Amino acid sequence: MRQRFWKNEAFYNSKAYTEPNVLRMQKGFAPQQQNPKTGILESMELHHHKVPQRNGGLFDFIKVWPDEHRKLDPFRY
Repeated sequence: MRQRFWKNEAFYNSKAYTEPNVLRMQKGFAPQQQNPKTGILESMELHHHKVPQRNGGLFDFIKVWPDEHRKLDPFRY
């Protein structure tokens, strides 16, 4: 499911990402960025939105960076 999400994101929203990230996403991998606080390279994560998938969307995900995801769901792992 994640691979399909990132491939679709690369196809429909390629202008929102750098060329290296679009190439990653075309292969099904998440885009990456260097964390400004730690300097560590991090991959974008998908957070399950509160609205269930059955209530109208193909995907119930929102795209977040690990720091954002930690704030939304401290028990995500």
